Amino acid sequence: MSEYKQYLRLLHRRLPLWLLISLAAAAITYVVVARQGTSYIVHSSYLVSLAERETTSQYTFDGFYALQATDLFTATLAKWLTAPENIVAAYKAAGLPLPGLSARVLQRSITATKTAPQLIAVEVHSQNQNEAEQLAEAAAAVMKQNVQLYHDEGTPALHFAVVTTPPWTSIITPNKPLIVGSVFAVTLLLLINLQLVWEGSIRASRR
Repeated sequence: MSEYKQYLRLLHRRLPLWLLISLAAAAITYVVVARQGTSYIVHSSYLVSLAERETTSQYTFDGFYALQATDLFTATLAKWLTAPENIVAAYKAAGLPLPGLSARVLQRSITATKTAPQLIAVEVHSQNQNEAEQLAEAAAAVMKQNVQLYHDEGTPALHFAVVTTPPWTSIITPNKPLIVGSVFAVTLLLLINLQLVWEGSIRASRR
């Protein structure tokens, strides 16, 4: 019981310092979140279809291989969309400056996920709505050119068509009160727990 009272006295004595540190962490977080501001995401879907099927007199299992090839081409196209060189081509086509020369930074601006055998969900991220929409349009144009080049330069047995759905732009606004409040609470609890662990380890070493 005496140790419990000592912990309470210690907490009461250190609480002003911990509150000050927690407030400082919350203030820094607020500045960081405020600088980020509102961001925009342009959502669109790429639908991959079989434009021309290979003509053959052999049995093709009711088109099973054609459907399988379409599925594989969709997966390839999803990876192709986020290749750094294609993202750079989209920025150039849109007349926008590159966000950086790092491949990781570039790949944050465009994400592509294969969500169905013939469907790719594409998201274009930017702090500016007009730039996000321009980049999304340019990325779709670059992909159509690449698919056409693939058919012209290669000798694929199947020809595919890529249809893009009309884009829709969502707005991402950080919840500043929630984020700042969470940082304050987590920092304060972390400091209290660290102090308790420290005092417990000291008492254990003295025994």
